[in-house]
Amino acid sequence: LYCRRGILRSKQWYQRRVRAICQELGFQNLEEPSWESDGSFMEEQSSLPIVMDDLSCSGYDFASCSFSREHNCGHSEDVVINCNPEVTFSLVDWEGRTHSLNYGLLIATYRDGESGTVCDDGFTTTNAIAICQEMGFEDSEYASWESDGTFMKEQSSLPIVMDNLSCGGYDFSSCTFSKDHNCGHSEDVVLRCGPAELEPDLQVQFSLFDRDGNLNSTNTYGLLIATYEYGESGTVCDDGFTKTNAMAICQEMGFEDFKDASWESDGSFMEEQSSLPIVMDNLSCGGYNFSSCSFSTEHNCGHSEDVVLRCGSM
Repeated sequence: LYCRRGILRSKQWYQRRVRAICQELGFQNLEEPSWESDGSFMEEQSSLPIVMDDLSCSGYDFASCSFSREHNCGHSEDVVINCNPEVTFSLVDWEGRTHSLNYGLLIATYRDGESGTVCDDGFTTTNAIAICQEMGFEDSEYASWESDGTFMKEQSSLPIVMDNLSCGGYDFSSCTFSKDHNCGHSEDVVLRCGPAELEPDLQVQFSLFDRDGNLNSTNTYGLLIATYEYGESGTVCDDGFTKTNAMAICQEMGFEDFKDASWESDGSFMEEQSSLPIVMDNLSCGGYNFSSCSFSTEHNCGHSEDVVLRCGSM
């Protein structure tokens, strides 16, 4: 911890002192701040004066503290404070499974085991980059985010454990946040830690659901559902959709009459359709083979644009 006039000392430190200083610095998340002694934390640290010793606080407000400007210390006793509770992040898919791909519902987990979603209040691209970098993604500079309250099955049963995240730079050590919130799950952050386009080797499967929401592999007509290899599943938006796209998908599903494929848009084809996420947009196929297709998992669609596909003649 750096003081304007030098470095603080570490004699007889307790949690009360740490909390008082973190609170004085304006940090809100004071549940478990921590400290350590480190004489080599900062370059040229040894050239700084030691200006405080024997700090004593009777409460969690710095106004309750007393200290001495005289010391009998060495820099090996300099105090380093962490005003953020230790927290890790992960991305989960539609089924709530943690995966290594770069897109998913953002989950924060504190060291005491508390885990849940992150609210979008004050969330920025800088925040997104800082978190993606914290998770180790190489393409964190391309990070983007959106708010989605229906991304994960049973998402509404999760607690919201982080709000008002504010990062001063691209390193998570520059971030502050609060564990208290005034949010609903419609404000949950979904994060992408890389370019928007899917990787070429990401596998996707298609299926057709009937009006009752049943899957039958012999159905040639139904609501088109895309399922990615990591489990995320949902509808396909009609932006840019063509007969060529329809034929490529029908052939991918193994239908022999794929050249007779046709499609339409229908937002009320299936009961509870509106509760499904939209997981594919801007599909573009250069031929009748799905390997010729590209698409995006980002969308600007409503369910009235969901694709209903027929893989054969009427």
